[in-house]
Amino acid sequence: MVEIRPAQADDAPEMARIQVAAIRRHAGDYYSDEQMQHLAPSDHGSENISHAVFDDNSYYSVIAKNDDTTVGFSVVHLNERYLSGIFVDPNHAGNGVGTDLLRHVENHCCRENIQLLETYAAMNAVGFYESCGFEVKEEIDANEAGSPDIPAIRMQKKM
Repeated sequence: MVEIRPAQADDAPEMARIQVAAIRRHAGDYYSDEQMQHLAPSDHGSENISHAVFDDNSYYSVIAKNDDTTVGFSVVHLNERYLSGIFVDPNHAGNGVGTDLLRHVENHCCRENIQLLETYAAMNAVGFYESCGFEVKEEIDANEAGSPDIPAIRMQKKM
């Protein structure tokens, strides 16, 4: 059974590992090698997980554990009403972990009186978010300065 709890700074290495593994496993058919290197760089480590997600109350960060194994995580920026993402360890994908994480953060958002949640879904994740009630709004370029174009889909869900 999966347990979801608030993420802590010492969870950052596992969060970074899961983020890279999930992107590499699921996004390769949607993005070029150059885009993948930007999305999931080989040197992505715990230092790339902002400590704000642990220390700033405007973030709600959770991890999913199965026994003692971290199997996924999610981060929501509450002030922005923005779901940064849901990442599930590829070895545990397809077992409802992502859905459990999403339900958990949605319940928290409702308690925080958030009535609309937005995300920028990677192309490979659009189907998941649609199946969970998110609506496609527009295609965007989610790149950062100096990076290649990163197509994504801006999606919203009324809570």
